[in-house]
Amino acid sequence: MDGGGRSFVLHIVVLCLTQCYNSHADILQGPSNVTVLAGSNASFVCTVDKGWQSLTWFINGIFSVSITPTSGTVVQNPQITVTNSTNTGNEAFTSQITIINVSYSNSGMIQCNVLEVVPKDAYLTVQVDGSLKITNGSITTTPNSTVYLACEFLNWFPVPLITWQLNNTDVSNSQYITDFVRGSDNLVSGTSMLRITAQDNVIVTCLANIDKLPAPKSTSVDLTIKESTSEPSYGDRWKTSQQNSEYLRRMEDRGFGENNSAYTPEPSPLPDNSFIESNGYSEIISNRIPQSQVSVSGDSDTQSRKIRHLTLV
Repeated sequence: MDGGGRSFVLHIVVLCLTQCYNSHADILQGPSNVTVLAGSNASFVCTVDKGWQSLTWFINGIFSVSITPTSGTVVQNPQITVTNSTNTGNEAFTSQITIINVSYSNSGMIQCNVLEVVPKDAYLTVQVDGSLKITNGSITTTPNSTVYLACEFLNWFPVPLITWQLNNTDVSNSQYITDFVRGSDNLVSGTSMLRITAQDNVIVTCLANIDKLPAPKSTSVDLTIKESTSEPSYGDRWKTSQQNSEYLRRMEDRGFGENNSAYTPEPSPLPDNSFIESNGYSEIISNRIPQSQVSVSGDSDTQSRKIRHLTLV
């Protein structure tokens, strides 16, 4: 039997002896909920009354730490450190566990358990700041041309707030659309598409923020305006048409505009703000559906939808 197995058996023996003598102590203060950023440390504290015989910590239902007055502290998880202390006045015992360098997989229930006493629970929430990139890179275009920029965010939790800036000035959320999907690991990935008509050189910035980030994560590209006396090439015209089609398709998926099967892609102005959802988000689950139909848990029944081009009016 390895060391971990022996310590667990010893812990069970102590529990049995304690139960035979019918000795127990109350939990004076249980652990509190904690939310931290991935890569940080998360600490939980449990204080029990004098006369305690055994205290155990469970993380996501897994036996992780055992503490007894006679055998001391046994830690089953190398990611955990333990600090114990006894109040010299009232003899209350306090145990603090710290989970080092947390990852999203550490999210879940933390439980302090004392024999014959209702356990005290807390929840660890780990937020994840994933990657962020404007996939187009820097762009050179002609004055008054319509430009589409795509900002890709990968492996975030929870859903980040995506915003855009032009020369450090916030862009109205009526100028961009943000879609996202949840992976099997519940992490969030997606794309925000910005549509602008530029007249001067500008620095375009995409920002992503979650609660525990000290400042939003950002990525920037340069949009350079250059006069041109030549007609756009076929490749440039085709690219613009495809970008416009993608933008309009996303608008259709959100339920805006009217179906028009005879539509041929061409630049089209955005609808006014009254047509835009206030948060600028729609979520993709199997097939795209309006976010208003998506439950908080991400579970939703969806049906396939036939996608046609649309004309915005």
